[in-house]
This record gives sequence, C-alpha cells and structure tokens, in this order.
Amino acid sequence: MSTRAKSTRARSTRTRSSARQNQISDGTISINWCFLHSEHPQFNPRPIYIPKQVYDSPSYESQEFFHEALRRTYKFIADRESIKFWRPVTHLSDMATEAEWQQFLLDVSKRSRVPWTKPFQILLDNFENKDIIHLIVTADAEHLNDEVNEGLGVVGRWRSKRAKAEAELPAVNELTSIADHPLSEEEKIPLSNKFLRSLISSELDDTCTAADVALLFRATNYESDPAITRFYDAVKLRPPPEGTEDSYHGFWDRNINDIIAAILPDGKMQRNSNRDTAAKGMRPDYAFLLNRFCPFRGEERAPNSTGNPKAELAEKLQWVYDPAPYVLGYHAIGTSVVLAAIARPLPDKTQAVVHDIARADLRLRKARILNLRRLINLAGILQTLADIVRNHDAEFEILERDNSTIEIVSGAVIKTYKDPKRVEHLRNIYALIQHRNVPNTDRPVLTEGSRIILKPRGISRMPKTQHELLGAVVCVLETLEVIHSIPLFHRDIRWPNVMARLDDDNRWFLIDWEDASNLPTLAQPHFARKTHCPTIFVDGHGAEVDIWGVGELILRCEGLDVSSELKDLGKWMQEAPAPSAQEALNKVKEYQSTLP
Repeated sequence: MSTRAKSTRARSTRTRSSARQNQISDGTISINWCFLHSEHPQFNPRPIYIPKQVYDSPSYESQEFFHEALRRTYKFIADRESIKFWRPVTHLSDMATEAEWQQFLLDVSKRSRVPWTKPFQILLDNFENKDIIHLIVTADAEHLNDEVNEGLGVVGRWRSKRAKAEAELPAVNELTSIADHPLSEEEKIPLSNKFLRSLISSELDDTCTAADVALLFRATNYESDPAITRFYDAVKLRPPPEGTEDSYHGFWDRNINDIIAAILPDGKMQRNSNRDTAAKGMRPDYAFLLNRFCPFRGEERAPNSTGNPKAELAEKLQWVYDPAPYVLGYHAIGTSVVLAAIARPLPDKTQAVVHDIARADLRLRKARILNLRRLINLAGILQTLADIVRNHDAEFEILERDNSTIEIVSGAVIKTYKDPKRVEHLRNIYALIQHRNVPNTDRPVLTEGSRIILKPRGISRMPKTQHELLGAVVCVLETLEVIHSIPLFHRDIRWPNVMARLDDDNRWFLIDWEDASNLPTLAQPHFARKTHCPTIFVDGHGAEVDIWGVGELILRCEGLDVSSELKDLGKWMQEAPAPSAQEALNKVKEYQSTLP
C-alpha cells in the first residue's frame, strides 16, 4: 500500500469509534467526512465536529453549516443548493490500495443519499461496522469571479505562509521585525477602487495617504467579498468617544479579535465577565483559545481609568506553557494598544515577563492599518504555539461533568456543582483535611453557594522518568498516611487526580475529593472496574482501595520503562491483605534510596 494510503488508514483508525464515544462534552458530535468534487476530489477523511442541534435536525438544514466547512477547510465556495450528503452502504478492506480506495469513494453505487428529511443521526446507525467514512459531501462551485476567489484565498496564504515561516519559533527580540515585515502584493487584501478611495483621508487630525492604504490593500476592478470586509471595517470605523471599558469592547474586538479569528477560524474568543467578581482576577479580560490552550490574551482599560493592564498580563498568568518560550497578547488603554510577548519566568522567579513588541494609537486610521498588518504577520505564531503546547488542560472553558462543571483559570480551578449536598460534602472533607494539616492536596480559597475555587492549579501529566514516578508515589502515600489515620479514604487514586506542582517539579498533589468518605463506606458501583480496587464495589471497604490505586499508578504509568523491582512493589500493594500507607511509603523510600 502507498504511504499516503497507509497514512489515511492510520488516521482513520484513530478517528473511528462508537456513537457513544463520539459524543463530545461541549455538545458536539464528531464524524469523519470527505469532499468529492469532479475536478478536485479530497479523498483523505477529516473529522468534523457538528453541533448537536445540527446533528439532530433534518439534513437539508445542514447545508449552511457545510457551506462554511467547505469554505474553511478546502477554500471551496459551494453553491448551497448543490450540497448533497451521502453515506457508504458497503465497506472496503483496510488492505485496499490507494487506487482501490479512491475508486471506492467515486463509485456512486457504493453510497446512498442521506434523505433531506432525515437527521444526521442515521449516519451512526451502523457504527459497529467501524466505517472509515461516515459522510461523503458533494457540491458544485458557486459561480464567482476570480478576484473574489482570490480575495478569499488571501487569508489562506497568510495562514499557510506564516505557519511554514514560523515552524521554528523566533526569539522574542525578533518579533518586532517580524510584526513590521511588509506584505507581498499577493498577500495584500484586494479591495474595489471605491472602497480603497474611501480609506484615504486628508483630515488634519487623522491623515491617511494612498501609500498608507497600500501597506495592507491592493486595488481590484470587482466588488469586494463580504468575507474580507471585516478588515476594511477595522480600518474605516472610528473608535468610540471617551467611555467605559464595555463601550470599547467592540472597537478592540474589531481591530484585534476579528482579524485573528479570520486567520485562525478554529479558534474561539472568550471575554471575562464583570458579573463574576470573585473569579475576575483569575481570567484575562480577553482570551483567544486554540486546541484548548490560550496562545493570545489581552488586558484592557478604558481611557483615564486606574490599573496597569501591562502588569496584569503577567499577574494573571501562571506559566504552564513549556516547552514554548512565550505566548502572545496585548495590553490596551483606550485606543493605545501594545502587542506583547509574555515570556516564561526567569530562573528562581514565578512571574512571567512581558516584552512589548509594537505600540499603536488606534485613534489614527494609518495606525489601525499597521496594527492589522502586525496581527497578520504574527498570527501564524499562534498556531505554532498551539502545536508546540500539546496535551494541555483546557483553559478558560467550562467543562461539563455529570454532577458539576469545571473551569481551569490562572492559578486556580473553579468547580460548580449541581447538587448542594455534594458541595456540603466537599466543605466537610476539606475542613477535615485542613484541620489535620494533610500534605500534598489542593485547598479551597473560596466557597460560594454551589461553587468552590481551589488552589493550587497543577499540571495534569504523567511522570517522564522513574525518579519522577517515585516522587509522585511518595507524595500520594504521604497524603494517605495522614488521612487513613483519621480515618478518611480518597477512593479515586488515578493519574487524572494526581497533579504535578507548577513551582516544584519534584512535588505532586492529590485532587478530586468528591468521592472521599469516612467510615462506614458504601459501594461505588459507578466506578470503572479496570481502574479501581475490586472491594470498592462492596460496602465496608477501607484503606486497601487507596493503596491498590497507588499500585495501579506504578503499573499503569504509560510511556515509562518501569523497572521490574518497582512493578513488583506495585503488585504487592494490590495483594490482600494490603499494606498500610506507612508500610508502602517505607518500602518505596527504601527502593528510592538504592537508585543513583
């Protein structure tokens, strides 16, 4: 099989799953699709996340959704009415060649039309068959002139060129020259002559010459497409008169967020709510999220207001972005906007360092042009940062759980519970933990109604070395040694609940005390049998369930070559009768002392 075909199969295998597994917590459904056009068929399957309301609606209501998906993914402008949906009716062997694979997709007899009145749910009826493709989309091109298509392709050129150019991140001291690099003619935004002339201004307090306009735009003989008018609007529209911070949000978004979002359409903007005063200092005023991580943030103030937005860029950020050397952002006071890099803290320091890249007074039209060009030049770095900082905990997003929601903010975790009894239970557990001075756990810094804010924020990761694994196990056993003397049992010892500290690579702590219990204990039938001690499923269990979990940490440390001696210790912790936390801690420390 060809390399491409093998790659296709490998990618497809990773994306196949049951219908239940395809349910995403944020209310979307993941399916695999490919686009077949007579001139440019796209044979490789791609995952797409369909909003639940689209997934549950008749398929004809999905034309607009896929019209935008085709435009974003393939730069293809489809005639909406021509978009049709198909599903495979037969299967193809994983051993098929690339030619057989393409022939299969193009064979109309191998697929059936999804009825207009039926929802996309029917695509998942036969998920047990592990179809590689769940959906095939066909469409004809919209009849648009070349200049409009070219205008739409400008954004794609920015994205692809910058991503390649910034494959290796530039140093902080190189960012200013990168931001101010001229655009080539083909990278400039095509605007009709009428629109171009309207940007030229001879006003004494806001002069903008044809040369200024030409830094970002070039002339065409056609009407400009609405998809690129956001850039025109950002330059043309004036800032608001003196006002509140809220009155400036639209202006800042038009000149910053809308530009980045056009270049990186998979990203998502979030703004800090003034209503949430307790957590306001833990979130940036503005955040742009890519792959659950925030590579670009902003701090803002209205004109003549108090506060230092540049200082807040560092104060509100807890560094969790290694191996990246920096993230990007801006600080703004009214129309004065400064693009900045927020770099990792210096050795022996905890606060990030803010380096200004470029300053602009967006009160002026020509300054708005320069600011847009800078964002275009820097946007590719944001995608590279997102590619570098992988497996990152979701920042500033509300994650839905069965009984609660979780939001990870700067330096803390906010949990909001649906059941008041669980909140009361957690209050009691943490009060006991604090009273007994239990080590290596998180702590509540605010309990308010159904919400608890917990610190510190850690990093959810697996140990990278056996020394780190031993350090994590020692920290957990130190916790268990104290709580078992109460007696109190955590009952959910798993790697997702063991966090690495941000301020000390050698220290780890235990989180998620929702299922902790005193005596007498009750069975927990909702726990997974593969990851929990067998006695957790019967009443009257005790410390052995936690010790078993520590053994599982050792035996299930993925990606690490654990020694046979340490594995034997893990198995010993899962034997009956189980050792005490103190006995297990002594054994682990004894083994730890034998290592170089």
